[in-house]
Amino acid sequence: MDEKIIIKSEFLIWKPFRIIIFILCGLVILGTVFTYIVKGTDYNNAVKTYNAQCEKHSEAVAHAEKLKTIADEKLEAYRNAKWSEGKEDLEKEYEKAYKEYTGAYNQMCSLENTLNYYEDDIDNAKKAMSDPANILICVIIIIVLLVVLFLVWLYVKYTMIVITNKRVVKKMLFGRIEIPLDFVASIGRFPFFMITIKSIRGTIRLSWLKNRNELHDVMSDLLVSRQSDLNENIKRNLEI
Repeated sequence: MDEKIIIKSEFLIWKPFRIIIFILCGLVILGTVFTYIVKGTDYNNAVKTYNAQCEKHSEAVAHAEKLKTIADEKLEAYRNAKWSEGKEDLEKEYEKAYKEYTGAYNQMCSLENTLNYYEDDIDNAKKAMSDPANILICVIIIIVLLVVLFLVWLYVKYTMIVITNKRVVKKMLFGRIEIPLDFVASIGRFPFFMITIKSIRGTIRLSWLKNRNELHDVMSDLLVSRQSDLNENIKRNLEI
């Protein structure tokens, strides 16, 4: 009798696993894009804050210069006045004007220091936005996921159980295991869609099979048929 293939195993995990990998790759890309959006937003906010502080600083400079002009005028008036012309009052006015100018000048210096701080914020935000580390991490993660997908594809493509009318074969990427039907001792179904075929020559075991039950039923029928043929041969020999 010629050898014929009766059934081949089919994996259950390839399609959902492939979908999961693609979803993970998409999530990694979206996470990277979101990170750059957040960093771009931080940069824009830093620029807006800096511009607002620049306006306040310009207003403070103008106000300080105005008060300085007033103080200078008061000082000039005080120097040119005589005691009989109320020089003491002019001195008080000058001191008041100078005090106001000093306060405005200090505020201007404070805003100038704040500007330096916000300039550093802009530089840091710009560096973070242009940092290639996030893209590099994204690329590495995607490559790892695709490598895992490729390895699983190799496993699914080149690993299978083939049942013929004469033997059971487990094909693998590197090597194969063959068990003649006459040497099969038992078959079993286990969790994780696993089927196990045991013999004196070894054990064939494979999980996550879509058609595990069909493989089990075919093997059971073959074993029953083999046992029937064996019993028939024994009966004939005894009759002889």
